[in-house]
Amino acid sequence: MSLKLDEKPILLKFARTVLERSVKESGLRNQVDWLKELVPNFSVSDMSPQSLFVTLKKFKELRGCVGTILTELPLLQGLGKLTMQSAFFDPRFSPLTLEELPFIQIEISFLSPLEKIIRIEEIIPGEHGVYLKNGFNVGLFLPQVWQELPHLEEFLQELCFSKAGLSKDAWKDSKTELFIFTVDHFAE
Repeated sequence: MSLKLDEKPILLKFARTVLERSVKESGLRNQVDWLKELVPNFSVSDMSPQSLFVTLKKFKELRGCVGTILTELPLLQGLGKLTMQSAFFDPRFSPLTLEELPFIQIEISFLSPLEKIIRIEEIIPGEHGVYLKNGFNVGLFLPQVWQELPHLEEFLQELCFSKAGLSKDAWKDSKTELFIFTVDHFAE
């Protein structure tokens, strides 16, 4: 997806509006109705479904991150849904509270199409995100994770273990498929 420069603030404002409303109304009650109400108030040139992630940070620390590589929802509805899921359904965190709301920063990441790779040398640290699949086990790290895990093997081991629920060396398994992607990410 290629966004116009002036559309990024619109998407961030939309996500902020969804976040504030969902927290103030204690979650997802009647979310479909009011998401549909909000959509006409925000104009974005490309409304087609997009692979994207919504990351919430509090004092620069991760507070929630949920996304999808496959979606059938139009852009704004998908963005709204993922914003609420990041606030309430990231299993690593308790649901976001009204008291935390003023301290939350929103980051949106649009993913490029996945590209299957054969050798790990094709991964460019700092540039590529990685999606890993082994049977029903899957895991994904956005390129931003390189800041915390700058070494390739450590990055892949943590992806296998903490995201895909596999052994740390599962990335070496011939049954494991690796895919790379890039992101266009922007934040408040």
